[in-house]
Amino acid sequence: LEEYVLLTHGDLGTGEKIAGLQRSRRIERPPRVPVSNRLSYVIFVPGFFHIKMACTEAIWKIFIEATKPSPGGSSHKHSIFTLCTLLRPKEIAKIGLNPSFCMQHTLINHVLAASILLCWTNEIQARYGYETLEEWARHSPTYDDFVDISEEIVKGHVAPQAFRPPEEGKDADAVRDTMKLWNQDALLYAMTSHAANTGDVGRVEQLLLLWIYIWKGVGKHKYAKHITDFLLNLNKGWPPCLSRTIQLNWLVNPTGRPDGFRGADWVLKWNNLRHKHTHSGQGPNQTIQYIIKQSPLVKVFQNTHKVIKVGFALTGRTLKHPPPVMKKTLEHVQSYMELEKMLTLLRGRKL
Repeated sequence: LEEYVLLTHGDLGTGEKIAGLQRSRRIERPPRVPVSNRLSYVIFVPGFFHIKMACTEAIWKIFIEATKPSPGGSSHKHSIFTLCTLLRPKEIAKIGLNPSFCMQHTLINHVLAASILLCWTNEIQARYGYETLEEWARHSPTYDDFVDISEEIVKGHVAPQAFRPPEEGKDADAVRDTMKLWNQDALLYAMTSHAANTGDVGRVEQLLLLWIYIWKGVGKHKYAKHITDFLLNLNKGWPPCLSRTIQLNWLVNPTGRPDGFRGADWVLKWNNLRHKHTHSGQGPNQTIQYIIKQSPLVKVFQNTHKVIKVGFALTGRTLKHPPPVMKKTLEHVQSYMELEKMLTLLRGRKL
């Protein structure tokens, strides 16, 4: 592969630099200069880790970003921002102004989980009369029951693609319409993450078409343009063999697990973390020369940690810790949503 093309993964800044170099060297012609100086063999592939960052930022701008106190703003008790503050009450300022990617990713998934669980609870109560999902599960529901209820939840609580909320009036419910739009966009993000984690590149391509419109709506026009150009080249511009090669190398699986696929740029970030933070030394020893000297041994250090963890069962001493138990916190968010009837149709309600 390296004899013909060079696949370069990175963010949009990397892509713009490559495109600028190719434009400036396009006029060079052999035999005065070699053809390789034109850099036409360099193919830029948008890193999926940075694509996920753009997705979370778009959802944050639409639903969570703190605004000035106004009707329908983040200070409203029925806003998505309020639900996020229930999850992290000590980080309210950071949620509204400058959240990290990990925080955005976690908040989106947790608020979505609370919303969908409440939808399931309400649907179970309406259909079968059970008060909780655990009580319904003890009666051994069939696979068809799960499918029927899931389809009913999508019809009633998730906005369709062409959804247009009604204008304010007696028949409108702005709070429920906002929750339906939230469920739509958050489920789209969850599907995109799941498709990427399982290596389903074809589904990732289909879902990115929907994200292009969202990015345009929130002002991320560069991402919309670059991803549009990339998908067009992938399906119509490049030769089929090259497109297939890019699809096979867009995601990598460093762990070999079924859900362990990650973007190549994520692997680079992971290596940088190990080189510059975990094994970079401390105090006066933390120098560039020391980092360069230790960099070939990072994989050895990682394998040593793994041997100790497996051999001595020191799971609490390793670098990776289990995720926090969110059951009570999600129940608290569900109780708030149920108390405020955020998923129930109340005509004439404004936001």
